[in-house]
Amino acid sequence: MKRWLEPLMPVSRFTAADRRITITIWIGGLLQGFAQAQGSASLPFTRDGLGLSEGEMSLLLGLARLGGFFALPLAWMADHHGRRRPFLIAASLLVLGGSTAGLASEAWHFGASQAVLRTGTAAISGLAVVILAETVSPTIRAYAIAIFGAAVSLGSGMALLALPLADNGGESWRVPHLLIAAGVLLIPALIRRVPETRIYQIDKRHDGKWRELLSGEWAGRFWKIVTIGILTSAFGTFVTAFSTEWLVNRVGLGTGTTVLILLAGGTVGGVGFFVGGHLADAWGRRLTSIF
Repeated sequence: MKRWLEPLMPVSRFTAADRRITITIWIGGLLQGFAQAQGSASLPFTRDGLGLSEGEMSLLLGLARLGGFFALPLAWMADHHGRRRPFLIAASLLVLGGSTAGLASEAWHFGASQAVLRTGTAAISGLAVVILAETVSPTIRAYAIAIFGAAVSLGSGMALLALPLADNGGESWRVPHLLIAAGVLLIPALIRRVPETRIYQIDKRHDGKWRELLSGEWAGRFWKIVTIGILTSAFGTFVTAFSTEWLVNRVGLGTGTTVLILLAGGTVGGVGFFVGGHLADAWGRRLTSIF
């Protein structure tokens, strides 16, 4: 049995410090997944509640996703003043934007709340990777980051479980969004446990410039990753965002069946986080990414 599970396990042991920071960032990932998935999970009922067509909802969510660009000031803050504070701000934006979406009376209000949410998700996802990369042991670095990815996926699954609450007519579409407000209970734990990273403390006087990123030594790698990220999002986001819309309103499935189908697929796909993390630490990042 141990032999079969080996591809899912880290290549070396986590230290106590590794476990502490990984669990802390896991909490942030859980919050991120639950908050960011509500927009797509409850989409058919939210769209009806706001009186929007599929095209109008798609445009609204597309504009809201541009809120991710507002995460750049938080990234600047992380490089100049440390990772901890912007990470906590991003977590707070998740709760604020996600929960106020449930109070929206107009489409623009919902879109603005989602933009705040997307600012938080964009910032926290990047900063979580940076914090883990700078704090955990090098031999299990990729696996620790994969655990964060699995936490986001688990949070998204929990968001799906809230879908039946939106299927009671009237204003019930607001309930899954308002549940995000419960995330405020996790903020104190993050405040206590998220540390400042050692690398930032050592290298905090370095004054990097934008041109170093765009055309300097690391520009080649930067643009490759940007291209891969854009193409992956362009082909994947629409499918995931409108999966419940398709299954509920087009295929005609009930919310319970829809939840079971999406959770089953997500659970099987979630194995990839652990396999990928193991292989990235064992084979290397480049080969595993191509695979």
